[in-house]
Amino acid sequence: MNRFSGKAVVVTGAASGFGEAIARRFAAEGASVCLSDIDVERLERIAAELGRGDGTVECVPADVSQEDDVRKLIETAHTTFGALDVLVNNAGYSHRSQLMWQISVADFDAVFAVNVRGVFLGCKHAIPYMIDQGGGAIINIASIGAVAPRPGVTPYNATKGAAGRAPRHRSCRDLPRLRRGRHDHGDEPRRRRWAQHLRPGMK
Repeated sequence: MNRFSGKAVVVTGAASGFGEAIARRFAAEGASVCLSDIDVERLERIAAELGRGDGTVECVPADVSQEDDVRKLIETAHTTFGALDVLVNNAGYSHRSQLMWQISVADFDAVFAVNVRGVFLGCKHAIPYMIDQGGGAIINIASIGAVAPRPGVTPYNATKGAAGRAPRHRSCRDLPRLRRGRHDHGDEPRRRRWAQHLRPGMK
């Protein structure tokens, strides 16, 4: 099937796990895909497997907590493909399981930098392109920890709650000019359909 033929997609955290699977599926469905991750070696290998060099696959190493990296990622994808139809904010990070009072400030900051600032930066730099071209879709990968918090990873749970709530708040002003805003509890045992947050009548 080629349900995404002609569409340009950016996937962060694409060198493993959900991100890799998402990137591979979009490519299989005919999309042009720009993969990003901090694991450069694995990222380039996956991009090569998907056909990098034929004009439909690109990869950009990026730390989503750094604005310059995210700006370059989005700009490169748009320049390479001539459009930006879908952004998948998948990159994530967690500290090891600890009691809350044992977690260092450095670990706390790192989790929020990747899981919350990373989502913000992706949206910040992708939305203007989507508005200019008349539409687009942003998918934030959240976690069941956002609604059923896990012990030992309190900051992580909080960041995934933020990722899950972001589409609702974006819809106030941004999404009336975009097509949809969604989040997915990516590690939920039974996969839920992506929740759609649109005003009545929007399609």
